[in-house]
Amino acid sequence: MAAYSLLFFTGLKKGLAGAGGVLVTTTTPLVTFLMAAIFSNRKLITREWLGLGIGIIGGCFLLSIWSKYDQILASGNLFFFGSTIVWAILTRFTARASDYGAAPAFSLWMYLVCIIILAFFQNQHLWEVLQKGDGLFWFNMIFNAVINTGMATTFYFYATSKLGPEKTSTFIYIVPFAAAFSSLVILKETLAWNTIVGGILGIAAVWVINRRK
Repeated sequence: MAAYSLLFFTGLKKGLAGAGGVLVTTTTPLVTFLMAAIFSNRKLITREWLGLGIGIIGGCFLLSIWSKYDQILASGNLFFFGSTIVWAILTRFTARASDYGAAPAFSLWMYLVCIIILAFFQNQHLWEVLQKGDGLFWFNMIFNAVINTGMATTFYFYATSKLGPEKTSTFIYIVPFAAAFSSLVILKETLAWNTIVGGILGIAAVWVINRRK
């Protein structure tokens, strides 16, 4: 988790934030399934390949890849691909950790250790930022720490223990469309046609991979 955070936020600093949000969510399921195929000698069935393909196409629509393909492969965005690999590894570790304890306990200890590790990468600039932060800054910090990070990842880890790392990772396809839809409701932003198409394809990918016979 510490490595994922460092890679992802470095990508936000050096790459394109919008591209990062879509790149990580659309490539994580693919990497997770490929790791299962390589390390667990697991053969992917037809509907899994089909669902992964639909998810990648949906990501291409979300990125409007036809107009900015040269920017997506920019050097700064490579950090997002690194964070994708690390998150896929973390998902597999989480699935194994479920044999030794519950998801909330795993999250608690993981984040406590993560704080200690990341503390070695901080500098004086961090304390200056914290001192200058206003009420809105601290509201966002607490909301991201409790809801976006603590609660959301605990739900994700719990699902991993029940569904397995591969199937759980596919639900990440829904994240970009959910973010765009919440922006429509809360911020009154407009949804572009490619966002709608990409979101529908992402939801379809989750359904195809997880549907029962």
